Amino acid sequence: MKEDISDKQLLAAYSEAAARDIATKPNPDKAWENIQKRIAKGEMELEEPRSRLHIAIPLWIAAAVAVAFFTFMVLRLPQAEESTNESPLAFVARTTNEHVIVGESASPDQPLDSNAIIRKGIRMSAKEADFRYVKSDDVTSTTVTIPRGKLYKIMLSDSSEVWLNADSRLTFPSHFVGNKREVILEGEAYFKVVRNVNAPFIVRCGNIETHVLGTEFNIRNYNNTPEVALVTGKVSVCLDDGNKVVLSPGEAALVCNNDIQTRAIDTDFYRRWKEGLFYFDNATLLDVVCEIGRWYNIDVEIADAELNDYRLHFTADRNDSLSQIIADLNFLSYLHITKNGKKITIHKKK
Repeated sequence: MKEDISDKQLLAAYSEAAARDIATKPNPDKAWENIQKRIAKGEMELEEPRSRLHIAIPLWIAAAVAVAFFTFMVLRLPQAEESTNESPLAFVARTTNEHVIVGESASPDQPLDSNAIIRKGIRMSAKEADFRYVKSDDVTSTTVTIPRGKLYKIMLSDSSEVWLNADSRLTFPSHFVGNKREVILEGEAYFKVVRNVNAPFIVRCGNIETHVLGTEFNIRNYNNTPEVALVTGKVSVCLDDGNKVVLSPGEAALVCNNDIQTRAIDTDFYRRWKEGLFYFDNATLLDVVCEIGRWYNIDVEIADAELNDYRLHFTADRNDSLSQIIADLNFLSYLHITKNGKKITIHKKK
C-alpha cells in the first residue's frame, strides 16, 4: 500500500516545481470531469462500509476533496515575486514640502505667519531672508528649511551670508549675542562669514565642528559623511573626539569612520551650485545623478553597476527641465538614459 502524501511533502513538491517555473495550476473542473468519466466506465469502484461505526466515503468524493484541498493550498502559497532585474536605486525620491519654511526651532516644520515675520523684523522674499534688522534682544532660535529643487540665501544678523542648497536646513539665533556665533547645518551650505575676532563663527554639522574667523567655505553632509571645502581664508575642522585639521584654500576635509582625510579640490564645484548651475569636473556618474535626483526629486537607477565610477565633465543650468538634462547627458558616448514616470534609468550605451 502506498503511503499517504503529507501536507509538507505536498507543499515541498509544489514549491520546487514553482521555483523551476514548470508548475501548472490545477483545474478542479477538469479533474471532476475525468473522475466522472472513470466512474461511468467502471474504472472506479465505490468503497463498501467497513463497519457500522464508520461512514463509507466513495473514492470519487475523496478524489474531489483531494483536488479541492490541493487547489486551496496552491492559492494560499505565497507567490514568488516576479524578477524585475532592477538594480538598487542610486537615489530615491520622497514626499517633500514645496516651499521654503522659516520657523522657530521648537517647531521647525511650522512656518511663521506673515505677522510674526514682520514683528520679528525679518525681511523675506522668494529668494532670500534677511535677519539684519531683527531686534538685538531677540535671541530665539530660528530654523530655515529648503525643499528639494530650490536654493535660498540667508543674511544673518552679523551680515554673514549663507546659501542653502536643496534639501537642507540651517538653525541659528535670530540675533547673535555673546562671544561666539554658532549655527547648525543639515544638508549643504556655502558660507561667506564676516570677520569678528571677538566672536568666532562655528558651524556644527553631524559629528564635526568648523571654526572660522572670517572666510568663504562650503559644508556638505547628505549621507553622514561631512565634507568641508575651503575657498578663501582658513578654517579648522574638529571631530567630537578632538581630532582636528586646519585647511588652506583649495583643500577639503572629508570625515569617514571618525577619521579626517584631506585632499586638493576644484573650488568651482563648491561655488557654482549657489549660482544656479550643475557643475561637475571629473566627478563620478553616481555623484552626478544623485545631485540631479535631489534637485528634481526623482528616483534614479543605474542599471549597469560599472557605470557608477565613470567620471565625467558636465555643466548645466538648474533651471533647465529634467528632459533637457537627460538629453544633454545622452549626448555622452557611453550613456543611454530613459525616463518612466518619476524614475530615470541609466544604461551603458550599446
